[in-house]
Amino acid sequence: MRSTLRRNVAVLLGLLGFLVIAVAVVLIVQNNLQPDKQVELLATFTTNLLGTTIGAALAFWFALRQLAIQSHEAHHKRLFDTAFELHREFNSFEMAVARSKADKVLQQHLLTKLDALYNDLPEETLRPVLFVIYFYERLWLAIENKQVDTKLVPELFGDIFYWWFINCFETQLLPVGWQCCHRIQSLKQWFDDHAKQEVRDLWIHRATMDREKRLANASKGRND
Repeated sequence: MRSTLRRNVAVLLGLLGFLVIAVAVVLIVQNNLQPDKQVELLATFTTNLLGTTIGAALAFWFALRQLAIQSHEAHHKRLFDTAFELHREFNSFEMAVARSKADKVLQQHLLTKLDALYNDLPEETLRPVLFVIYFYERLWLAIENKQVDTKLVPELFGDIFYWWFINCFETQLLPVGWQCCHRIQSLKQWFDDHAKQEVRDLWIHRATMDREKRLANASKGRND
């Protein structure tokens, strides 16, 4: 908005300058030349001034166009970089450790809602699960506020997100009704709308198979 305002001000100042020069020349010509010479001089002046103005306007337009292209490229690069920064964070050593610990906690409490785990387990035990939830909250906020290259998001994050959604979020988080639940559900809906169907179906199949194996192993352990 500020850049647009500056451009409008520059154009307005240019028009005012043109009018001031034109009025000044007309007054000088009227006061100092004979009528026959006035027409000739004014015609020459008008032609030269129009040529100069048009040339300046074209140069100004090309400069603005180049600036807009550079601004768009810089904006796209920032979105591109943000996507890979989030990907690096998700696959960092610290996050990998947190995801591993969170997975172990969930395997031990497959059918327990997170609010119950939050009340029953020590904070340190549940913290890795919360780290995963917080990451996906940030990812959704970046998408919602157009701060990430969304073309890269499904390929970079979709597979593992569906795994966490089916193996944790869907049954253990969303029914709780925490503030983060709406963001996680919105992220799931976004992936449903933007990921390729054949790829999404594969993600869901893999995650569902893992879920069924976990439940079968848990049931077997209880029977034993």
